[in-house]
Amino acid sequence: MFMLQKSPTSAHINQLYGMYVLKDQDVLVLEDPHHRMTLYEFYQRSRGSLMEHAVKYIVQQLVVALQHCLDHGVYHKTHMLNVLIYPNTLKVKLTNFGDALFFKERCDDEPILNSAVRESAEWVATNDIRKLLDHLVTRIGPWFWQRSHLSKECLDLLEKLNVRGSGITLDAILHHDWFKTPSKR
Repeated sequence: MFMLQKSPTSAHINQLYGMYVLKDQDVLVLEDPHHRMTLYEFYQRSRGSLMEHAVKYIVQQLVVALQHCLDHGVYHKTHMLNVLIYPNTLKVKLTNFGDALFFKERCDDEPILNSAVRESAEWVATNDIRKLLDHLVTRIGPWFWQRSHLSKECLDLLEKLNVRGSGITLDAILHHDWFKTPSKR
């Protein structure tokens, strides 16, 4: 979390304000966003009736947050319990960095190794987004097995993410047509 507080910072990361090392425990002072819940709680509360435009907005923010993490040498395991969401605005923040991996420090002396580790971390982060998006959009609408109600851009992104070895990056996800087309509300 200390690495992610370095400039430039991201509004999509739960902020760490301080840390105290006590005799028998470490105490982290974290931002406590009011009126927020985990993405899992939000999903449960919505009873699986998320609209495509809401999922698009959530996923777009998560990709930006994951890019920020990777740019700072951190891989963050992303799933519905590690994402905080403000239900009224749909703004998201990554939280719970207990399972995060810091990879940059180990590779600074070897640029080729650093590039390979970053590429691997990005592939895993992209796979996390694939799983999350697949989970959220399969439950859009009244029947989870039907996807005919999804836009062709959303279906195209899902298809690209589900092709093994496609090499799609977080940046390619952000520049996908799904994020360029206006959402139907």
